[in-house]
Amino acid sequence: MARMTMDEARTALRVAAEQRQWFDDHGGCLEAYERRYGAAHRPDGKDYGNGPEAIYSADRDALELAEADAVVARHVIKAKDERRGERRNL
Repeated sequence: MARMTMDEARTALRVAAEQRQWFDDHGGCLEAYERRYGAAHRPDGKDYGNGPEAIYSADRDALELAEADAVVARHVIKAKDERRGERRNL
């Protein structure tokens, strides 16, 4: 298992925040994704099948992965701070 550096930890926290913002900006739930990407709101009236569900699933998976990396990043930063005798709220 590879170790996460402090730079990687900071990047992981930033990416998780960006993914959360993206997910929230696009509705944050399947119903909102259906409203945003669904065929009912398409000017050409075409049926795009499970497009909204696939987009939602991909975005949710990306968010879950980023949040899992952020958990590890918080542990890395906390351990580093403890070695330095510092305390930080993450």
